[in-house]
Amino acid sequence: MTPLIDMGFLLIVFFALVSHLVVVDAAKVDLPRPSPSAAGRAGDQPRAVINALCDDSGRLVAFRLSGRDFAPDAEGLGGIGDSLALLLREQPLTELSLRADRRLAWRELAPLFEAVSRAAVVSTPGRPAKMRLVVAEGHPS
Repeated sequence: MTPLIDMGFLLIVFFALVSHLVVVDAAKVDLPRPSPSAAGRAGDQPRAVINALCDDSGRLVAFRLSGRDFAPDAEGLGGIGDSLALLLREQPLTELSLRADRRLAWRELAPLFEAVSRAAVVSTPGRPAKMRLVVAEGHPS
């Protein structure tokens, strides 16, 4: 039993010395700090959610932004584009999300992406439009 205790103490002394040497030999590295920092906490930026509303058969009925419904025609897309341009002028860092039913075809949503892109070009030149697509089962109400 005595040799086992001696071995335990030797291991403790060994690791204490080695850990001290590793700390002494560590190189100090000065990393650059980004200015301004691109990091941010979730929820720091304002958000706008566009809901693509569909009927029971999965056909697009309207787009909803901030409680207002816009028809999926040229006039409605122009209205939603104007609303987004105003919103992006006031708050350029707004995160845009599109919430759509899985049954909707891409050809029904593509004109909305074009309207959002035009609104971003008008309101924040030089900053590309980014929009998240959230696909859900069933239609949002």
